[in-house]
Amino acid sequence: MYIAYDENIHPKLKEYFPIAKAIAGQFGNQCEVVIHDTSDYHSSIVAMFGNVTGRELYAPLTNVVIEILNEEGDHAEDRIGYISYYKGLPFRNSTIFIRDDHGKIIGCLCINYCVQDFFALKQITEQLTTSRSVSELKSEAKEEYFAQNVDDFVEYNMQKVLEKQGGDLTKLSKEERINLIRELEEKGIFLVKGTVEKIAERLNMSKYTIYNYIEEVKK
Repeated sequence: MYIAYDENIHPKLKEYFPIAKAIAGQFGNQCEVVIHDTSDYHSSIVAMFGNVTGRELYAPLTNVVIEILNEEGDHAEDRIGYISYYKGLPFRNSTIFIRDDHGKIIGCLCINYCVQDFFALKQITEQLTTSRSVSELKSEAKEEYFAQNVDDFVEYNMQKVLEKQGGDLTKLSKEERINLIRELEEKGIFLVKGTVEKIAERLNMSKYTIYNYIEEVKK
């Protein structure tokens, strides 16, 4: 089993090592269990047991987890058994938030289980059952991106938002730019250190203008 972890991991997070290792071992080479330290969104993976997403230590939080934290903060509820897609493959995921003694979220344990083989089998057999079809599951699935690093994270989220704009991004009107920043803010992208500078470069704007737009959309 692939195992990697930060030697200086928070003691509270380290308590979850035996659980993470057991889960990864139980479900085999199509499963990984990742422990995140949420004190640093852009370099959050501090332990990995198994590896099916190709990430390494210190990769960022996923877009889905960041959006949950951005919307719910320390009151975020665990997400159990949701379906997502990454690079065309279906995953069944669970995210369990880890809190300190004061109830503040300090990390999360994420189970990522590639269920491509199960989906293929279900497609073959679903006509003989009355259970929910694969197409129904797919229609409800989220796209969860397992970024390798902060540049990868920014590029993916920028691309998803900018696909709607088209044309020359440097020629957007002020209103169009503000709307773009609003959508990026809603996705929680600005919680990751270094994203303002990268977005400013893509839009040919100063980082100070981006900061002003962020403040405007937060009002």
